[in-house]
Amino acid sequence: MIPHGMSGNFYRGTPERKTKMWSGAESNRRHEDFQSSALPTELPDHVKTNTLIKSMRQKSIIYSMLPLIIFTILLLYVNAFAAPSWEYYYSKANIQFNGEKYSFSIENYSRALELNPSLFDAANRLAEIYYIQEKKRESLDYYLLSLRINDRQPVIHNRVGEIQEFFGYYEKSLHHYKKSLESDPKSVDAHINLVRYYVRNNNRPEAEKHFNACHEAGKQKGDTLFSLARSEDMTGNTAAAIELYKKTILANPVDINAYFNLADIYRRQGRLMEAIEYLEKITRIKPDYEKAYIYLGQIYFTGKLPLRRSYTLRLSTRNLLAAHEINPGNAETCHMLADIYSHIRDDINYEKYDSLARNIEASQQAKNPDSP
Repeated sequence: MIPHGMSGNFYRGTPERKTKMWSGAESNRRHEDFQSSALPTELPDHVKTNTLIKSMRQKSIIYSMLPLIIFTILLLYVNAFAAPSWEYYYSKANIQFNGEKYSFSIENYSRALELNPSLFDAANRLAEIYYIQEKKRESLDYYLLSLRINDRQPVIHNRVGEIQEFFGYYEKSLHHYKKSLESDPKSVDAHINLVRYYVRNNNRPEAEKHFNACHEAGKQKGDTLFSLARSEDMTGNTAAAIELYKKTILANPVDINAYFNLADIYRRQGRLMEAIEYLEKITRIKPDYEKAYIYLGQIYFTGKLPLRRSYTLRLSTRNLLAAHEINPGNAETCHMLADIYSHIRDDINYEKYDSLARNIEASQQAKNPDSP
């Protein structure tokens, strides 16, 4: 039973629609119209031609781009799977070296050198890293490899000479110091190292020749700065004097007086380790400079240093013996040695140097009876 006010369509769940139905005859007539020959069954010829042309153009574009597509794919493949070049490893190693990541930089410098055996800069960097790590044997090997690749490297020849000198290969060190000067006749470091070599071999004329060559190179600018430093030092402006003495040394690395005066300022200020540093530089620049050894011996013996006493006594003795070897006729050196041996209760050496000092003084008194 349908509720009052509701149609049968609503009750069945579909809304009531007004639909126009065709009769059977009309439906047949309309079907025949769609089958009429008056309606076209194929596209006109001009339409088919245009469509074909468009299709051919599209294919032509695709075929013309095919080589470019293939090349691009191959290039991407090569870039994805090809091994990096030596430039990649060398650049990466430089970044790691600057960041002090030495173990990583060793690996990448080695790889760059393997890919490019003529890369002497990589060999130099490997040598430098091993030198920093105090592995002098490995450092020497790579520096020599670098020189086999490129022999005209004055700085590297000088460094090789210094390492060989450290190991006691003095004649080999001489060869490399000379090779350094061949490439750079104004190399101050090579001249200084040759001074040390010739002093060790008692060839004073050659030592003086190389020392003077260094001194003349920076003399003009160095002397001006030294005069300014002395003026500041004499007026008590030690801070300014220190800076000017350091500038003097930069201008003339063999200005012994600048080193000595700088060490003396540091001694007066109680900065004894800094005083020692500059005095020891003198002994490397001019190994026959007696005054530096005496001053070192005095500081090591009398100064309050952050070192073991037994060690400072050995250093004091070593420096004073070096001074005595340079000038055996200096009574002051003998008295200081006698004092040290007395302090450590070495009676034999005390008697030796005390007696020697007295004999030197007696001889000098005999030569100059009027002297006090």
